[in-house]
Amino acid sequence: MSIQQGKIMKRKSAITFIVELLALFALLITVITVITVVSVGARGKSRDARVLTGAVLCAQNTAEMTAGASDQEEAAARLEQMENVSSVETDKDVISFRADPDAGDREGQSFDVKLRWKEEPSETGKYISRTIEVFEAGEAKPVYSLTSGRFIKNDTMQSADGGEETR
Repeated sequence: MSIQQGKIMKRKSAITFIVELLALFALLITVITVITVVSVGARGKSRDARVLTGAVLCAQNTAEMTAGASDQEEAAARLEQMENVSSVETDKDVISFRADPDAGDREGQSFDVKLRWKEEPSETGKYISRTIEVFEAGEAKPVYSLTSGRFIKNDTMQSADGGEETR
């Protein structure tokens, strides 16, 4: 092997080394980019999950507090007693209020809630249907919606002599 051939071999191996180094560098950049995109996406999903969890808990608490109410005014009064509820307003068949489910834990996590109240009377009583819509504060589209209902029997019944008897 001559000196000339040795120089050519060294040059080829140097070029091969540089090409391999550039390929590994490109692979490293690709891996870093993928990891960054995945972590940013996970952060967004985590925030969405936190908001949805808060909205579900808020709707559940609202449903539990108003489950025993026999009319809209009683439901509004029960909501006003909750410590994390403010600005309770009643307008026709809708009760609106602001809820802050994590008042002590996190700042800024608050919801606007609309409770739609509908009564359907019948001969034996009335069916109360409640739809609770939870909005992220300042948003127009609800994060979560819950519908529940309750049937309340009439308080009076016919007595044997034809008069009404109150139970």
